[in-house]
Amino acid sequence: MLALVLFKAHDLRLASVPVPQPPSKWALIKTIAVGICGTDKAFFTGSYPLLKKPIILGHEVSGIVVKGSNKLEGKIVVPEINFPCDSCQYCRSGLYTHCPHRKVLGINFDGAMAEYFIAPITALHVVEDLDPIIAVEVEPLAAIINALEQFPPRPCDEIAVIGSGNIAILTIQLLRSMGFVVTAIVRKDSPKIRYV
Repeated sequence: MLALVLFKAHDLRLASVPVPQPPSKWALIKTIAVGICGTDKAFFTGSYPLLKKPIILGHEVSGIVVKGSNKLEGKIVVPEINFPCDSCQYCRSGLYTHCPHRKVLGINFDGAMAEYFIAPITALHVVEDLDPIIAVEVEPLAAIINALEQFPPRPCDEIAVIGSGNIAILTIQLLRSMGFVVTAIVRKDSPKIRYV
């Protein structure tokens, strides 16, 4: 299959690599759409050190299950990006993102900027009624919702969001849909200012 492989900072190549084979309880997913996250950009520029070399980036993705689950085959899905071990003390306590053994799609485990990727069946969510290109935004939106659940804003709070990146724009849109007045702080020359 073809994949965008990052060998080191500024060395991203379209390469032929083997199709990943899903282990038991995992699925093979054909990539439909994949987003480019700020993390992907940071790995490319070298702002963040690569945790795996070489690596296939991409964790904001939608795809169609082609192997590994009779129940899900043919369905359009989005994956959770953290694949915990399910057996350490953190996993047993429900703190999956603290698992020291977790694999993170496109971060320390090959991601979805490829024709196919693999993920645990339990990490897949069917999104049949959502355009697969829009479904790519499920992962960043889930991160925002998680942050708001940890630090829920009160109705009287004054909220400012800094930046005009994808996470900032989604945060502003979500908070406004919840009835909050949001002040957006962006560079006046930002090409995305119209979205905030």
